[in-house]
Amino acid sequence: MIDRSVMAAFLNGELSEQEAAPVRAALDCDPEARQLADELDNVGELGRLVEDALALVSFASDPQAIQTGARLREFGSTWAIEETEELTESQS
Repeated sequence: MIDRSVMAAFLNGELSEQEAAPVRAALDCDPEARQLADELDNVGELGRLVEDALALVSFASDPQAIQTGARLREFGSTWAIEETEELTESQS
């Protein structure tokens, strides 16, 4: 059985090729190792989602960030209108 910390290091790409070889071998033939990898991967994904949520909360409470977001939305809308007009003109 692969240790959780070793599996986590493997999933994060923190092991050398030599250190990763036994983990790869275990993943190929050990259902428990595969299950551990899946569980840790799910925990990692959950962690990334929490980080994203915290970043959004932080962004939403920062007046400068809100202003920057509004500018980006405005720029995106302007760009989309210009692209649509160019596409329409080129098709005419």
